[in-house]
Amino acid sequence: MSYSTPQFLPWQEALAEQWLGQNERFTHAWLIHGEEGIGKFQFAHAAAAAMLCESPKVSHQACGACQSCRWLALNHHPDLRIVVPESMYEALGLAPNEEEASSSEATKSLSNQIRVQQIRALEQKNFFTLSTHRGGAEVLIIYPAERLNTESANAILKILEEPIGDTRFLIVSNSIKKLLPTIVSRCQRLHLAIPDHESSVAWLGSEGVADPENALAAAGGAPLKAKQQSASAYEPLRYWLGDFVQSLAAREIPDMQSYVDKLDKIAAEQWLDSLQRFFVDLQLYHHGLEARYFPALAQSTQQIAAALDAHKIADLFDFLRQEQATAAHSFNKRLLIQACLQRVMLLCLARSS
Repeated sequence: MSYSTPQFLPWQEALAEQWLGQNERFTHAWLIHGEEGIGKFQFAHAAAAAMLCESPKVSHQACGACQSCRWLALNHHPDLRIVVPESMYEALGLAPNEEEASSSEATKSLSNQIRVQQIRALEQKNFFTLSTHRGGAEVLIIYPAERLNTESANAILKILEEPIGDTRFLIVSNSIKKLLPTIVSRCQRLHLAIPDHESSVAWLGSEGVADPENALAAAGGAPLKAKQQSASAYEPLRYWLGDFVQSLAAREIPDMQSYVDKLDKIAAEQWLDSLQRFFVDLQLYHHGLEARYFPALAQSTQQIAAALDAHKIADLFDFLRQEQATAAHSFNKRLLIQACLQRVMLLCLARSS
């Protein structure tokens, strides 16, 4: 029988070996942070495997063969708990515990937040006080930590302030600015940088991504995000942004209703992010620089940028950034789509006036 124990991604191996090499001096709580889509959860999961492994390799990584590694491969190691929003279990290849499964079935909805009940369930099951099953440490992964709501964040803070036993906390965040400062202050930080371009392109190619260069650029250099987007039916260039930008470059009025219908199917944060990235490229082209995110749209973007005023580009970028900050709480999603796309259209089509 073959097992698949969590392993570090290629660009993480050197850092992981150096970091795990200080095992004897480990603090009980680590805050692992960096850009979204670079593999932070995978790093934490592989790190937990290494910490729990009974016969780690010379490089300090999990062996993949011991009893602990076999439990990990089957997603039910008794000394590991992974706390994520219920809505993320499937995407991460995890199975919710019995309490969460029954709770989501009863409510018929999956939470996008980490609920306080998930933290209390750990205490009720005595995860922090029971002896470990294999004689080592216990590991708790929390991801993404910015999804902790007020109650769950305070519950975690209380545990961090009064740690019990040999529990290691791997708190993973895409944005530490959104965390309680008191949580940040009680953790040692480990920053994961965006991997180098060559490693990311090579990995994406090995994962079967058809156009790794453009996929990586559209994802801002984040390889896991690039892979996810390229496999999605809602990949921005194919789904809507390519046609929208080409229409503007040709000075044609886009069919707004069709774009409202399309964007209504995805999260507002997602299409707003694509628009913001497009406006970064507009600014770069306006100043004679190369595109950062959508080089595949170079010709159309350059045509639009050539006749635009730099201040108007900056003003609309600021508008999109403000909308992004409140997008999750928008009272009318379709109205938001129409308002944003119309402002972009009016700017781009009126550029020669």
